Amino acid sequence: MNRKKENLLRTSLPLFSASVVGQGMNFLLVFLLPLLYSAEDIGKFFVFSAIGLLLGALVSWSSFNTILLSSSPKEAKRNLSISVILGGATSAFLFIGVLVLFVLKPDKIFFEGIFLLPLFVLMENVSISFENYLNYQKAYAKISRIKLIKALSVFVLTLVYGFWEGTFYSLVFAFLGGQLIVLLAQYLFSGAPEKLFSVKWKEIILFFVRHRDILVFNSLMALISKLLIYLPTVLISLFFGEAVVALFGMSQRIMATPMSLLGGSVSVVFGKVCVDKFIGREKIWSYFIDSLSKILLFFVLFGLLVLIFAPLVVDLFLGDEWDEVGTIMRILIPLSVIQNTIMPFTILNTILRFQKRIFIFYCISLVIRMGLMFILPIKIFQIDYLFLLVLFSFSGVMHYLYYFKELFKQVKYYDNEFGCKKSVD
Repeated sequence: MNRKKENLLRTSLPLFSASVVGQGMNFLLVFLLPLLYSAEDIGKFFVFSAIGLLLGALVSWSSFNTILLSSSPKEAKRNLSISVILGGATSAFLFIGVLVLFVLKPDKIFFEGIFLLPLFVLMENVSISFENYLNYQKAYAKISRIKLIKALSVFVLTLVYGFWEGTFYSLVFAFLGGQLIVLLAQYLFSGAPEKLFSVKWKEIILFFVRHRDILVFNSLMALISKLLIYLPTVLISLFFGEAVVALFGMSQRIMATPMSLLGGSVSVVFGKVCVDKFIGREKIWSYFIDSLSKILLFFVLFGLLVLIFAPLVVDLFLGDEWDEVGTIMRILIPLSVIQNTIMPFTILNTILRFQKRIFIFYCISLVIRMGLMFILPIKIFQIDYLFLLVLFSFSGVMHYLYYFKELFKQVKYYDNEFGCKKSVD
């Protein structure tokens, strides 16, 4: 395969430029939230969105991964259709389940806004599916415009709802409204087929057979991965209340916003380039290491700035009520740096097909991190939430260091066994 040499950062530039503006609005919005909404409502929204983001990537059984791996535009369109159909069907079952639970035990198991959860996860899944379809097309300029549309719509709607009536539901409806605008833009920009749902049963059955590893192991691994990321928010809410969740969530949002500038853009480009390399039997190692070293430098420098200036910035813009956000940011920054560094490269699990191996590791990690180093210390030692977050951050760093080791091993193995051509990047 003779391909023009691609530079990761140069190719990511349209996405990165859009992210600078979009994440800038998100960053500003984080500091405006306390002016318009109470800490309790912000905490409730963080719990709601954590559960929604946990389920949103799962309702289609991770079938959106097949879109990027498609060998032809026709197959990509079909995989897009099936991913949207699976997401819709699973979301409908989720809504039925919510109704059943409401009839059985309405006072014990519900959190505020749960009836909106199926809609939240459906929109999340469809959006992920369309973004993968645009990524398959290498429509990076279109993806960048959509990122701007999402940031602007959520920003405006959150402020409008906040001035009108700053409640928990205002935050939820602002996010859902922004997501709806994004879905319309994605559909128009992607050139998706008009008859999106005209897929034959035979094609769906063949899809399940051909992609069973993705549907089973990617889904299970995505579930555990999302649990490791979002379950702490839910557990903190249960053990310490919405006020502490608000502190935890604000610290995460402030750090995630700048990190998404580069990580999200690199993720889109890196995945497509590696799929092309895999199909062409090109070596991946040098491109992988070059990409990793570039974003690692960015995140380490950002981490140092957080360690030095976080309390000062938080106190200056949020006030005394939120001063512990700066402390939490310092505790979580080692985990945030290594987690955001590795996230753009997790697509290699699917491309190199070592989901089964890494799934076992994720299962063990879930038990250790959430059970032994999170729930158990609270129950037995009744430790405060700051020391708990120290344990959470430390266990997360250990988790991702081991993951890096496995990732290096698998890329090396692919290059030695199957990479017949020298990488041109």
